[in-house]
Amino acid sequence: MSAGFVRFWMACALLAGGVSANVLVPFWGGRIVPDFRATSSVSLDLHQFTEFDPDGARYGAGPGSDSSRYHSTVGFNVLSFRKAFPGRSWEACTSSVEGEVGLGIAHDGLTEFLQNDYKHIPAGVPPVVREGVEEGPLAMLEASWVLRPRKFPAYVLAGVGGSNVFSDVHVGVGVAQAELLEIGGVRILLDAGLQAGVLGNCRKLALAGGRYFPEIASVHGEHQAALGFSCVPWGVPLAGEAGYLWTSGAFVGLDGGALQEWFEYTRLRIWNVVLEKSNDGINGKDYGPTYGVRLLYVFR
Repeated sequence: MSAGFVRFWMACALLAGGVSANVLVPFWGGRIVPDFRATSSVSLDLHQFTEFDPDGARYGAGPGSDSSRYHSTVGFNVLSFRKAFPGRSWEACTSSVEGEVGLGIAHDGLTEFLQNDYKHIPAGVPPVVREGVEEGPLAMLEASWVLRPRKFPAYVLAGVGGSNVFSDVHVGVGVAQAELLEIGGVRILLDAGLQAGVLGNCRKLALAGGRYFPEIASVHGEHQAALGFSCVPWGVPLAGEAGYLWTSGAFVGLDGGALQEWFEYTRLRIWNVVLEKSNDGINGKDYGPTYGVRLLYVFR
């Protein structure tokens, strides 16, 4: 591989962008590792941000304090479409150009039902307190270019995306669907990725007069690892994985210091339908970015 090719590869990555998720993810624990092959999809995303935990403590406040930058509860509901186009290919790797557009509403009805009525109350857990609920429109747009080596299941990416919630520029590297072993036709796979970038909390622009979160800029970082399986029983593709995602810097404390979050993450795919779910149970906080659900239909 020539030095000129390497420089071209990295320049393309730094000038383009993308992952297989919208600009609310990974800050609610979703998948940051792109698919092994470029795919197009339509998805429904539900993400919940709650100001208080069940005991009434405010997210982002220090010990013994009620002061915080965050004074709202928001349920994000976004319908998005992502299209992948084959990009330029070389002997050593392939590339794909990917774009995503999404529209939705900030409304707490469905996300509050899933958090309290579906999960907390049946389990005997106190419902999460809700105050300062915000509602309004949502819009997002992303462009991407992901590079994948031909001989091993790795990737290099960089990203740029914007919405009336976040703007984000990031780079990442990792492995996607690396086969560890095969047992009776079942492949055991590893997904792992690192990502870092600069995040801004945006005004609602022309969509409304305020903003969902305080206007800040911060450096963020994420790492994720998940073990999974893939098989084709009776001719139906079946795959699943479970792991974690750690993120830091998407939200900040009153002193400007980065807040860190841990999420458990699961993904199940049957045929072309994918369900992803994340939850902050590892945190033990139950406030702030508490959970996310993503339902996708992947086009072949």
